Amino acid sequence: EFYNYVFDLSNPPLLKFILYQDEIGRTVLAINIHHIITDGWSMGIIKSEFIKYYSLISRNENVKAIKQFDYVDYTYRQLEYITNKSLTSREFWLDRFSSPIEVKEMPKDFIKSDNNSLGDVLISYLENDQKTKLLSLKKELNTSSFIIMYSAFLILLSKITETKKPACFIVNAGRDHYSTHSIIGFFVNAVLFNTEIDENLSFRLLIEKLQHQVFQVFENQHF
Repeated sequence: EFYNYVFDLSNPPLLKFILYQDEIGRTVLAINIHHIITDGWSMGIIKSEFIKYYSLISRNENVKAIKQFDYVDYTYRQLEYITNKSLTSREFWLDRFSSPIEVKEMPKDFIKSDNNSLGDVLISYLENDQKTKLLSLKKELNTSSFIIMYSAFLILLSKITETKKPACFIVNAGRDHYSTHSIIGFFVNAVLFNTEIDENLSFRLLIEKLQHQVFQVFENQHF
């Protein structure tokens, strides 16, 4: 019942705690939080903060709450951004998507069901020599592993969908300002990215092109 609890978004709080002993006598603290107020980053904060304060209390030490930037401050900052800087970002996105996005079906070797499906997850690991080459290219081009892997993915996406300008979302933590690093809340942002894949462009030049474009997208992601 606890783990399957359905939250009512209009009736806070959107979290529940329970403390119980399991079948072998261990004390367990279970936390059920709606995803709309937390993300993966936040769970790490909750865990570290709990361990920190539990350790202080167990040693009978004083627990002092430290005033810091919180989610309310973040919302004010977002409103300020929308008021003062959103016009530039708006023009950026209107220009970037001035032409319609071409919708393509991914090729498949099975008959698609009409029922909604969660699909599946495919996990693949790089061999050591592949990882070494990736890190070497990353250092040579002064870029990130993400940009290199994302460039390769867009080339693949372009080929299998037979489109010159593939579009897909980039999911990022949304915590670009240092003040958000210690806040519990939902910051995850999915940014739509599209770029033209020029077959005459070398892979290295494509990486440089994408790196510049991805930086621009992230700079305007809060619009």
